[in-house]
Amino acid sequence: MRLEFRIEGLERVERRFSQARIDAAKRAGFDAALLTLEGEAKQAATEIIYQKPERGYRRTGLYRASLGRGHAQNIRRVQRNEATFGTSVRYARFLEQGTRYMRPRRVLQTAVTRGGGRISQAYARAFIRELRR
Repeated sequence: MRLEFRIEGLERVERRFSQARIDAAKRAGFDAALLTLEGEAKQAATEIIYQKPERGYRRTGLYRASLGRGHAQNIRRVQRNEATFGTSVRYARFLEQGTRYMRPRRVLQTAVTRGGGRISQAYARAFIRELRR
């Protein structure tokens, strides 16, 4: 399960600065945005999945851990104007979309909905900070 982000509308900025500075600023912006999204996703996972005890389930914490940096099953890619964030835990799709027997627990969707403004602000602040260097 993964989310993809795309940045558009940077044509005016790209005319004013060198391509190397723009690329460094985009990278810094995506890194900041992904770090913010990671925090939002872990908080949403804790609230939606791990704080609600359900009989018969043993919570391992693997899904929440896989949303963090450095975990083997974390997906975090930045390419030009796109960034991808998610997890490759095999049951993530079932958590997000649900099954016939289990209601969906939309962790990533909740993280983006709640933290969309903070994620955008983190990108913008890091992007501008990098350009001002």
